Amino acid sequence: MKEAAAIMDNIVAKLEALSADTRHGDTQRFRHAKNVYDSEDLLDVRSATRRFVLTPTGGRELVGFLGQEGEMTSVIQSFDLSVAYAQGKNALELFKRVVEDVDQIGRELMKTSNFDNATTGLERRTVSSYSLELNEAGSTAILTIPIECRYTPAYT
Repeated sequence: MKEAAAIMDNIVAKLEALSADTRHGDTQRFRHAKNVYDSEDLLDVRSATRRFVLTPTGGRELVGFLGQEGEMTSVIQSFDLSVAYAQGKNALELFKRVVEDVDQIGRELMKTSNFDNATTGLERRTVSSYSLELNEAGSTAILTIPIECRYTPAYT
């Protein structure tokens, strides 16, 4: 059942191919931080702006499950996408970049044409909320976007 791993690869690939509408911290690109295991670790990354990490949350729900082994059922798996932003002197500019990026990321990830159904089994991907953790001025803010993915594993 490699679908969940394929979904994670798909999210990373779609974000790395995305260019933000507005430059922030001299970049419009989102870059996956491969050596980062936790959103807090993004605070220590050099040139952290728009670097991101995708982590499983442990949130997993079976849809239509009746308790029989081998029964075809969908799964809703939750992931957290955490994106770093430099906190400059202008808070409003940071907030504008964040809301723009949330809209753009949500649209990109919820487009069914970006699901790669053949390898992911993805039926629905929902991006509906976010949170923003602010730190000291001149530091790094962390945007966290929960992503719910509904898919059907192969069950072979």
